[in-house]
Amino acid sequence: MDEIKNISQSVEKILTTTRTETFQQANGELFKKSLEKFENDLKLLLSDIFGSRYMSKFDDNKVSEKHKIDKKLAEMFTNNLGFIISGGVGVGKTMSLIYVYKQIINNLSKEVREKEDAFLCDLDKYSKRVQVFFAPRLFSLLHNAEKVSTSEFIIIDDIGREYAEPFALSQFEVFIEDIYKRKDANLIITTNLSLTQFRDRDGWARINDRLMEICS
Repeated sequence: MDEIKNISQSVEKILTTTRTETFQQANGELFKKSLEKFENDLKLLLSDIFGSRYMSKFDDNKVSEKHKIDKKLAEMFTNNLGFIISGGVGVGKTMSLIYVYKQIINNLSKEVREKEDAFLCDLDKYSKRVQVFFAPRLFSLLHNAEKVSTSEFIIIDDIGREYAEPFALSQFEVFIEDIYKRKDANLIITTNLSLTQFRDRDGWARINDRLMEICS
């Protein structure tokens, strides 16, 4: 009787192990397909945001000063301290922003990737936490007194090119002040000005004080 019981337990153990391995294998294949879709959807999203021309030329390994950006990103993820990418036209700031966006999404989805949970591998869930504003468009919205909501990660591209009239500038000050008050907000900025030019613009003293405090 004990022998039959032992055999039964052994068979059940084998069946349980087999079912577990089969489930893990099936889930692994499902996760692999979900991850491929995730990556393809991310490429399409980046093309929509930054333009297909930029995406066709983008290469992670050719990002300008990538090691510095990685260091800034690590600091942001740890201390909620944003950063500024500066430089003249043609130095690759947009390519850097594409890289930054990708790294933010990768960081947000890190736990899901490690658990290999196919059902949680959803780009829409993470992309809602990242916003990209092109400065001229943002100032146009502010000029029209439109309410501009912000998410957890805020990217403002090309500050410095715009010529903001007083009302839009005052609205931008409120916009930055709202970000400044939030502990969960992370601000990334690109500018075609040098950091000295960025800090010394007429009429921007209070705004720049806030920006330099929440961005390294």
